[in-house]
Amino acid sequence: MDLFDLMSEGREDKALDRLEAMLDALGAEDEDEQRRALARAEAFCTREWGGYAAGLEALARRSEGRRADPSQVAQLRREAAAPGTIITEINFGRRGWEVEHTLPVTVVAARDECLRWEHRWRELPQVVAATARYLQVEELWRRGLPCASVADLTARMEYWAGRCDGDATGYAILLADLAQVAASLSTRADGPNTKERVRRLKSEHPDWSLARIGKDLGISRQAVHKHLKRKIP
Repeated sequence: MDLFDLMSEGREDKALDRLEAMLDALGAEDEDEQRRALARAEAFCTREWGGYAAGLEALARRSEGRRADPSQVAQLRREAAAPGTIITEINFGRRGWEVEHTLPVTVVAARDECLRWEHRWRELPQVVAATARYLQVEELWRRGLPCASVADLTARMEYWAGRCDGDATGYAILLADLAQVAASLSTRADGPNTKERVRRLKSEHPDWSLARIGKDLGISRQAVHKHLKRKIP
């Protein structure tokens, strides 16, 4: 390598160091400052490499050569393909995940949380979907929670009907769930009647809608309304 090559290589390293510093500024707390930082990085890459994507790719290659964290290299390449991705991911991580510390306790709740995650990812496809929380809750929907109601059994069947990909273990899981729900319904037949259970749920969860109570008990919204209107003798 001659002196000119060495000088060129040293100049690019300095340029890449400067680009890294510019990308660090994308993590600013103020969104206006984030946008200004992105504009500066784009202008710098255009001047040094002929374009933003080319600059990001040069930085990604150098990071690979230095055995950087593969996730950081992947983030650089996502940014190259869609400028502003780093800002989106940072802001989404700060404000958008809304992770609950308590895991769902019913199959219905596990299903609903999984679907909320998936809806967010459709809105922001840059965000990597394979999070530990999602996988944990999906497993609760798949098989990890027992079915305690008809609504739970329906939610479990929704999983295996649409997501099983030929996995035959779902049949055994659903059979066990069916037995669990059947036993639960049999026990309930000897316990409080539906009207009492409706009123108890409404008392325990005053913010629940009629539809939500009906879903939990496996009855219609109209039936819940009738039970709440009637007086217990």
